[in-house]
Amino acid sequence: MNWIALRRIHTIVLSAAVGLLVACNADGQDKKSVFRLDGLQAKVYYTRTGRFSPNVLTDPATSLQNGKGPEGPFQGTLILATVRGPSRKGAEGLKLRVAARTKKATLLEQTVDVGEMNSNGNYYAAFWVNEDSCEPLTVEARLILGDPGPSLKGVIGFFCAE
Repeated sequence: MNWIALRRIHTIVLSAAVGLLVACNADGQDKKSVFRLDGLQAKVYYTRTGRFSPNVLTDPATSLQNGKGPEGPFQGTLILATVRGPSRKGAEGLKLRVAARTKKATLLEQTVDVGEMNSNGNYYAAFWVNEDSCEPLTVEARLILGDPGPSLKGVIGFFCAE
């Protein structure tokens, strides 16, 4: 083999190795930075209409007294979390943890696997809190890929009075 052919082979092998190294590093970084929590909502279920309320996980907290809202009595709360990432992609080991707590009790603590994003780059997860509370309910969602990531948090202003 002549010197020019060896140099071309060397250049091709070196370029492929650098490209592979860059791709591996980018893959490891992307999984933690590409997936993020994009939304957290809570909706109470109205028993007279069979409908869900608008989002009650607001700032300032939505006040809901004695298990009643603008459309009448409600029973249970639907928690909706939205994960955002690359279209039709997922990450092995990516989990979503959602908790709902009052000062006295944990009403929900659940961790689920996050599947592949849809064509718009979204993954939706729903959780149900069956008990209604007479004290504010703090709802928190957190993505986990190895270490827990940042969280989204809000409060529903449940209270009871005479």
